[in-house]
Amino acid sequence: MVQIEIQWDEQRVWVDRNGNKWRWRNPVPVTVSSGTGWVVGWKDDARFVFTNYHVIDSYYVDVPEQPANTEQVGHWRVSNSKQVRIRSRQDAIGSKILYENPAADIAILSAGGIAPEGEPLRLADPESVAIGDTVTAYGYGSISFQRLWTNEGIGHADGERGEITEIGAFADNCRNCTVAYATEKFTFSAAGIPGDSGGPVLNADGEVVGLLYAADRRGSSAVAVHVSHLAEAVQKAWENTLFED
Repeated sequence: MVQIEIQWDEQRVWVDRNGNKWRWRNPVPVTVSSGTGWVVGWKDDARFVFTNYHVIDSYYVDVPEQPANTEQVGHWRVSNSKQVRIRSRQDAIGSKILYENPAADIAILSAGGIAPEGEPLRLADPESVAIGDTVTAYGYGSISFQRLWTNEGIGHADGERGEITEIGAFADNCRNCTVAYATEKFTFSAAGIPGDSGGPVLNADGEVVGLLYAADRRGSSAVAVHVSHLAEAVQKAWENTLFED
């Protein structure tokens, strides 16, 4: 697995008691979102990184400048400064967004520069996913950001194990989710916490059956995008790379 980190360059300004504005000379990078990603292999030995769309669709709230008797800092996002970074082990590299599907909460990033150790994960046959299957979900929500793993170490990360309880197009009963009703998904009996978003859900054979994106309101179940959407997405991402300059 890899950690996904979203940064904006931030311009900082303070206003003195006379109303004079003072700016830092250089914008400062600020992390505004993070989540989980994982590497999948595809045609022509290509590698891609899966995560959730909502992980990379971060926003930055401007803080308006206000005169004050003491120094008060205002923060402004520098236009077009969004950076998507992948952390593999302790190194952070830039990445490119190759495919986005907000309705299915899927995003695929370029995997160039990621340490080659370990085999990329494989997608399961969509027809093999069934209610009652035992699955394990992985994510960085329960792991220190200083304890980073590649796919080589995924078996050593603390996973949440549970059973699939529902499959199909249904209301996912989660807070602030934007996954379309018609998107095929499944619920399983495991807890999900912030930071787990974008993590893989694996079957007993170590194949990916889903993309974790939320916990339900009760907190006792998690919900994932069905692997059928993942196969379609990675094919489109691969096709997009064929037309790059």
